[in-house]
Amino acid sequence: MSSADRWQRVGALFDRALATPPPQRQSLVRSSAEPSDVQDEVLELLKSHDDSHGFLEPPALLAEGAEIGAYRIERIIGRGGMGVVYLAEDTRLHRRVALKALPPHLFRDDRMRARLRQEARAAAALSHPAIATVYALEEIGDQIFIASEYLEGHTLREELRAGPLGEARALEIARAIAVALQAAHDRGIVHRDLKPENIILTGSGGVKILDFGLAQFDVAAQDLASVTRLTDPGVIAGTPPYMAPEQLLGQPTSARTDQFAFGVLLYEMLTGRHPFGTGGLPTTIAKTLAAYPDKPEIDAELWSIISRTIEKNPDDRFPSTKALVAALAGNFDPVKDRTPDKNRTPDKNHLPAGNANDAMSWWMIHQLIVALAYWFMVWPTWHAHTWVGNYGVLTFLATLAIVVVGGNVRLHLWFTARTYPTELPAQLANISRLVKTADVAFSVIMIGIGLVIADTHTGWSALFVSFGLGAALAFLVIEPATARAAFRSRL
Repeated sequence: MSSADRWQRVGALFDRALATPPPQRQSLVRSSAEPSDVQDEVLELLKSHDDSHGFLEPPALLAEGAEIGAYRIERIIGRGGMGVVYLAEDTRLHRRVALKALPPHLFRDDRMRARLRQEARAAAALSHPAIATVYALEEIGDQIFIASEYLEGHTLREELRAGPLGEARALEIARAIAVALQAAHDRGIVHRDLKPENIILTGSGGVKILDFGLAQFDVAAQDLASVTRLTDPGVIAGTPPYMAPEQLLGQPTSARTDQFAFGVLLYEMLTGRHPFGTGGLPTTIAKTLAAYPDKPEIDAELWSIISRTIEKNPDDRFPSTKALVAALAGNFDPVKDRTPDKNRTPDKNHLPAGNANDAMSWWMIHQLIVALAYWFMVWPTWHAHTWVGNYGVLTFLATLAIVVVGGNVRLHLWFTARTYPTELPAQLANISRLVKTADVAFSVIMIGIGLVIADTHTGWSALFVSFGLGAALAFLVIEPATARAAFRSRL
């Protein structure tokens, strides 16, 4: 178990125990399915919590009026499994700040502390009207606090509860977010936790993004899922429904990762619903990884922007956030402009833009038709095996083996394309040679049977020859054309 995995488990169990009456906490911890070392660590944290009179408790870490360093606590303004945010007064500068405290399961991890220091410095270096300013990283005792700009207003989540925002309002907010993202990405800083809870709409009509570079740590999706609630206000942890597929799979992130979350946000602002969030968390994650949303009743140009930002492959999204900003301003054609990154390596197995892609539909139809044609010819081959001579049974058995392999593999590809499209390129790479071998063998056997029985059974001969030639035409001409259209590299 990795350090990050261990501390996520500790944190989740610690939070559950704190929500339980004190007399029952030890029993809850010991009856959990966690390993004994995790249980022991949680019990130690609970003991420290009791000894410190609640200092470590996330829901009530510091009481109103408490002083921690130079900060005087006013009240809690947000909390969750990954920390607590207070409204506090900086008594040195006499200004109100948002003071974020990390929970025990993170501040006890030296690697997490070092990462937080590095990212807090990076976020503090950002200066943009649409980005909440980070003032300071404070280390007081064993705790780490992040002091940032306090913003009066409400979150985008609160505004979305009333339904779709309307195109003008959604575009106004989206453009402000995109410009702020561009400023951060130009400095090499990726948010990685863009969601409605992290967007503040101020009383003056401005837009502010919170928690740049601070919220998302290197933990696996299952860990995030165990400590995250999808719609509760004040959640601090990263939220899987707004994470790009590469994030959920633990792969490297980049500025294009924020593009995916941005596309989800824009879709939600325009429609009032999440593009992948029609079920529970596991279903939402599965849809994020493998499905594409249907086109909603929105402007076609806006849909073309959204559909590109939520591509599964990061390389298929906008080449830069600058290009995304230009598209929102109406100066970029998201379909025709496919300017590649200089260091990008073309990939012939890129997935299509969405389930409405006609080329992909034709490719899937081709797989289904060929598979059915293979199985259709099993009975004629058995019917004709006595006419072939001494090799009739062997010919039938060979045909049956080819049909079982070639036909079923194509059905498998058709099913994968419909159900798990992100896995399709890997499947094709693994079995493409097997498919081609089955195609060639099927064509040769069909034509061979037709030629052997031509003199005695002309009608049957025509059936076999036509299927053999059709199979040859399919794998030599039709399939390469549909595959190029469906999987062409989107540069």
